[in-house]
Amino acid sequence: PVVLGGGGIKGGQVIGKTDRYGLQIEDGLVRVPDLFATLLTALGIDPNHEFRTDFGATAPASDKGAVIPGLLT
Repeated sequence: PVVLGGGGIKGGQVIGKTDRYGLQIEDGLVRVPDLFATLLTALGIDPNHEFRTDFGATAPASDKGAVIPGLLT
C-alpha cells in the first residue's frame, strides 16, 4: 500500500482491487515503475527520459513505467 497526497495527485482515490483476504490482485495491477512514472509526470518530468550518470551510463527515469490512470489532477 502507498498513500500519496498533494503535488497534482487527485485525492480520495482507490486504485486496484484485491481478493477479500488482500492476498491476490484482482484488478488494477500497479508496478513500482508505474508509481515512479506517475510521480515524475506530476513533477513535470518525462518518465521516458534517460538520465546520464557522471561516468556516462544511462539510467532510465521510470524503467518503462506507465502513468497510473485517474491518479493525476
